[in-house]
Amino acid sequence: MRFAGEIQDVQRRQAELGAVVGVDAYSPATLHPRNPGLTHYGVHGVEILYALMGPGCQTVRCISTVGADVAVGCWADGRLGAMRGLRQGTHDYGFTAFCERAVVSTCIDASAIYYELLKRIVGVFQKGQAPLDPKELIEPVSFMEAALQSAAAGGAEVPLQVGEATVQGGTAEDVAGA
Repeated sequence: MRFAGEIQDVQRRQAELGAVVGVDAYSPATLHPRNPGLTHYGVHGVEILYALMGPGCQTVRCISTVGADVAVGCWADGRLGAMRGLRQGTHDYGFTAFCERAVVSTCIDASAIYYELLKRIVGVFQKGQAPLDPKELIEPVSFMEAALQSAAAGGAEVPLQVGEATVQGGTAEDVAGA
């Protein structure tokens, strides 16, 4: 989702819109017994959130009901980002980005998201470079884990545990050098 045209448009228009000061993202978040909380399908909404906010979330609070999960993260600079995982009603993808000079609210047209992702994957093989720093891939997983812990604790604030994350037997730095 981070390569969706609507997200790329906000990133391209940063000079016009100003910095992103907060985001409300949403996506389907169906549950699966082997992938609890947001990790099954809510990962897509978390990707929207992180594509617009960037890394730096320190704490998460999450309320979970039969119909939705709502996770709110507090970034180190005081910005707030929220992700609503939908299990009732429509199952669209979208966001509202609160920027310094404008508010951008849009549904994401998911028809081209795999095409955009495949362009990045081909670029990895052609250039030998990943399109993202591995840390930008690890922190959203920590966000989802903290949201799950918070929901289990009735919405209590949970700090993200990113640190020296292990990925397939190595650190994030090992993956970056691969």
